[in-house]
Amino acid sequence: MDKRTSWKQILLASDNKIEIFPVFLRIKKAFSLPLFFYSSENKLLRLGILANIKLNYAAQQLSRIKKKRKRARGLLRFDEAKNILIVFSWKNEAAFEHLQKVVKEMKKECPTASIHYLCHFRQKAKNIPESLQKEDFIHLSKSDVNWLGTPKKIFLNSFLKKDFDILVDFTFVDFPELLFAVGAANCRLKTGPDISGRNKYYDLMIAIREGEHLRDFAANLIHYLKVFKSK
Repeated sequence: MDKRTSWKQILLASDNKIEIFPVFLRIKKAFSLPLFFYSSENKLLRLGILANIKLNYAAQQLSRIKKKRKRARGLLRFDEAKNILIVFSWKNEAAFEHLQKVVKEMKKECPTASIHYLCHFRQKAKNIPESLQKEDFIHLSKSDVNWLGTPKKIFLNSFLKKDFDILVDFTFVDFPELLFAVGAANCRLKTGPDISGRNKYYDLMIAIREGEHLRDFAANLIHYLKVFKSK
């Protein structure tokens, strides 16, 4: 085997168990991966390794950020918040307009608060629509994500300098890079929908029943914050 052959080329090799297995063991040791080995289906092996590498890397990076930047956590009402971060993933103009209407209704509970947006954009930065090119918008585009599926340092260095009182995540679909940003954000209270696997990202999760939409989620969130604070 040529010494210059990369591990990616090895994994792509057809049914070469002698070469693949030692490389897999080294990767497993480095990233603490579960030991699953496919003797002939190299595509499954390759995809499994890469997925596990991404998950483990993201978890390790997020853990480091949290240890370095300990945040003050606590419940508070919307009318006590000075800076609120709205998290969403761009779909189209119609969906964005609907979100803005929901946020406008929510802002009645906090008329003096500044509203900021963390916008997840699944294309490159050059394709971000003009309606999102505003000062109070933070963009997390495909250009801001590395090959491991986490936000690049240049994005994190800028994003982590900002402090918010309440984070409200309006995404009902998992985007690993966006959830990473939510987990790393400097917010006193992080809220979002009650979706399996997200409890490590939020301080408060709001149950969503089938057929409910953004407006229902926002109304329930405001209601629960009032209830908790009154006790």
